[in-house]
Amino acid sequence: MLYKYVYKSIAALVALCVFPLTIYAPMIYAMGEVAIGKTSIYDEMSLYRIYFNFLRGHEGGFELSESVRATMPALITAGVFYGLALLIAAAIAVTAFACRSRLPVLILSGAGLLCMIGVFIAFKQFALPYTSGAVGVNDIGAFGSGILASLIGAALKITDLHLSTGAIFSAGAFVVVLLWTGAFMLVDLGDKDAAKVKKPVHHH
Repeated sequence: MLYKYVYKSIAALVALCVFPLTIYAPMIYAMGEVAIGKTSIYDEMSLYRIYFNFLRGHEGGFELSESVRATMPALITAGVFYGLALLIAAAIAVTAFACRSRLPVLILSGAGLLCMIGVFIAFKQFALPYTSGAVGVNDIGAFGSGILASLIGAALKITDLHLSTGAIFSAGAFVVVLLWTGAFMLVDLGDKDAAKVKKPVHHH
């Protein structure tokens, strides 16, 4: 009986780990190349840092260029998939304790993993125009406006943009729950088979 509570606790905790990973772990990796000297610069940002460093104080929104605006549907799609994955993680934590059957947890963890795959695919589509040069740093307006900002933007090219540790570990959490649940389902199946073998045969 104890192993069942161990299963439930670990399945729920691993699923809930997706929440702090999403907020505080590095989520986006960006690398740029400065034209002068071909120097590379890079940064990894968590959603927490993105909010406090870039979004807070801009509740009214940003003035996005047409080229940047064209990439937003892919980013929004990635966000929707991630939101679904978070809802599924919460559902796993509840279901692990509420249901006697492990099948719902297995199905939910598989669905969560599929959502995370959707996140990676959508974000890759979002990042492609930036890394290919179709959308430049000046289009983003990261350095503000003016001649100096234009010169900085022209000298800097985005060479890599992808999801980082937070997303990778979140996807990994669903994999762990999937394998963990599958292993216990196999144990339960073995116990049932053993019980059938031990069941006494009554002769009439």
